[in-house]
Amino acid sequence: MGDKPSVESDALVWNKILIPKHRFVLWIATHRKLLTRDRLMKIGVHCDGVNNVFCDIQILESDAHLFLECMIALDLWRSVADWSGFNITLSDVPNTIKSIQQRHWKWFKKDVVAASYGTMVYNIWHARNVKMFRGQVVSVSHILQQIQITVKERIDMFSASKRARKCAGFLAMVCK
Repeated sequence: MGDKPSVESDALVWNKILIPKHRFVLWIATHRKLLTRDRLMKIGVHCDGVNNVFCDIQILESDAHLFLECMIALDLWRSVADWSGFNITLSDVPNTIKSIQQRHWKWFKKDVVAASYGTMVYNIWHARNVKMFRGQVVSVSHILQQIQITVKERIDMFSASKRARKCAGFLAMVCK
């Protein structure tokens, strides 16, 4: 199989707080393998138009635009940060996960922040696909609500763990 570069932050991507389908999409995004229009064109698949499906901007859709440059994604991340109280500077997906990894936080807090980010990545990707394949627009407020519900439910599942009890103040703020 050969030598593959190891991913330092794989524990954050595969953490228990994330729902399995969110983990998978985050893993694919971390490796820049999501089938965005720029990637499809690189592998020889014809794509109609250059509009970015998610935000309708006349720019070729890429993972960098979808999760970092898109105003909808930036507004969504600001809303998530306001709700949860953590402050992470967005970068591309791999570097955002890496920056969470490098923070001097307790592990459970890192898992919660990574789960919130991973849930956001999944929901943006899902909203993009709903718009592309069904023609329906998913509002930012709906995406934010889905992120909040998912993260709170997953935190509740693990709130009795030893790791979670060490971050009780942080969890109280997130689950308010």
